[in-house]
Amino acid sequence: MTAGPAILSDANRAIVADERALLVDLRSALEEFDRESPDIAVIATASTSLDELFLLVVVGEFNSGKSSVINALVGERVAAEGILPTTASVTMLRYGAEQKERAVSDALVEVEYPADFLREITIVDTPGTNAIVRRHEEITEKFIPRADLALFVTSTDRPFTESERSFIERLRGWGKPVVAVLNKTDLLTGQEQIDQLSAFIRENVSRLLGFEPKVIAVSARLAMQALEIENRTTREELDRVSGFAALRTYVFSTLDEASRLRLKLENPLGIADSVMSRLRDAVAARETMLARDAETEEVLERQIGAFREDVLRDFTARSAVIDKVILEMNARASRFFEATIRLSRIPDLLNSRRVKEEFARDVIADSAQRIDDAVRETIDWVVDAQSKLWTEIADYLTRRDAVERTGMLGSIATTSFAQDRRAVLSDAVRAARHIVEANDRKAEGERLASTMRDAVAQTGLVSAGAVGLGVVVVAAIGGAAADITGILAGAVIAALGLYIIPSRRRSAQRKFESESEALRTKLAEAMREQFTGQLDASIAKMREALAPYLRFIRTEREHVAGVRAKTDDITARIGRVRASLP
Repeated sequence: MTAGPAILSDANRAIVADERALLVDLRSALEEFDRESPDIAVIATASTSLDELFLLVVVGEFNSGKSSVINALVGERVAAEGILPTTASVTMLRYGAEQKERAVSDALVEVEYPADFLREITIVDTPGTNAIVRRHEEITEKFIPRADLALFVTSTDRPFTESERSFIERLRGWGKPVVAVLNKTDLLTGQEQIDQLSAFIRENVSRLLGFEPKVIAVSARLAMQALEIENRTTREELDRVSGFAALRTYVFSTLDEASRLRLKLENPLGIADSVMSRLRDAVAARETMLARDAETEEVLERQIGAFREDVLRDFTARSAVIDKVILEMNARASRFFEATIRLSRIPDLLNSRRVKEEFARDVIADSAQRIDDAVRETIDWVVDAQSKLWTEIADYLTRRDAVERTGMLGSIATTSFAQDRRAVLSDAVRAARHIVEANDRKAEGERLASTMRDAVAQTGLVSAGAVGLGVVVVAAIGGAAADITGILAGAVIAALGLYIIPSRRRSAQRKFESESEALRTKLAEAMREQFTGQLDASIAKMREALAPYLRFIRTEREHVAGVRAKTDDITARIGRVRASLP
């Protein structure tokens, strides 16, 4: 720190080091949170201010007499005056062996003047806060963070206007100490009016902005006139009437070396407070948005989870239809065996072709077709359910996207985070919509039916050339019927008598029931295995489409939690450093 107040003590050097480290960490947190944040440059300015002389910044509306106040302080007309906005850039008044001026940039003019107090204080003149040229106000506001103290000049003909109130509020938002200078008291008729206007300013600032400023009433015009009067008595009386002695005393005496040092050291902390306030608000806003995103993730997961549970539950119910078909077939088989395997039917039993035909007609009947129909209905149902779920997800995300586009306004909506977030959400919407629009329900049904039939074929119940669940059932039960006929034929040929026929009947019935149960079990297992696999593949497809959005949510929540922890730590450090100020 090269500030004017002499040499820093070891304790103060330690404070400066702490402030620099704090600002570095704050800048790092800002860059981590939002690399495009304008406050990154503000933090750099705060760090630079530690290397500058004490900065006394004079602000106010144009025609309030800012330049006149500066000239009266210096004792020379070093700042241009006029009834129109005359200060189009920031003017820094520094110490120099001789008076000279140079343009540092379009926005900054540097004036040197041989006034001793400028060895320790730099005075800054700014464009009017209500200047017609809007760029003037932008220059002023960009320079304000560097100020160690602000002299806010208002005039008796327009005291504490709305634009002044707004600007003082912004000054305080940066944590700047503000002293109000009520200029042009020569327009009033006496001390009573001066006191009334001073009280008016204090009361309104206190009521509207929450702090009571020091108010110094002056007439810069009379002070400048006094400087030009040779008669000492007249000069001193006019200067007394101007009230300017109180302002000089405050600037040159009350603001002694220790006071200026404290304000200089407080300045970066005030800036850090202001930046931290905005950063905390931004973190909270992002946390709120991500919390809504997390709710969206939970809603989608609940939808997907409920869909899977509902589908599996309904599949079990629909599978019971197939079980019923096979159980009814078993019941018909039992009646068939009872009616057919009798002594009186022995001649008929020798005709295996006839027995097979009767078995197919009376037992198998339309079982294969009914099973085919049940499976087809199940497939159609699940395809419809998947399509409905996708439509619900797409509609939900579309509504979220619409809400986000209309709900995020101002600076939040322009951050890279907000743009990335909208992008991944929009991508999720498009992915869901594409799946819904590209979904061919007929083709999906055929594919699912084919894979389920292939799975049944792999159970060994059907030859490699068989197709359709109906063929599976007919082949399996037809094989059982052939076996039964062979058993019956063998019984007649063996001529083992009446005792053998009931035994053969029970044996045939048990064998058929065993075969049909094996068919039912394998069919159910094959269908459930294939159905579950297809269901999980569909759900995986859903999650894959949503993955970038959901991954963004989780990653950003972790990221913001890390920034939140850093802001809490930096806030605590600001308090500790402020407590150590001299």
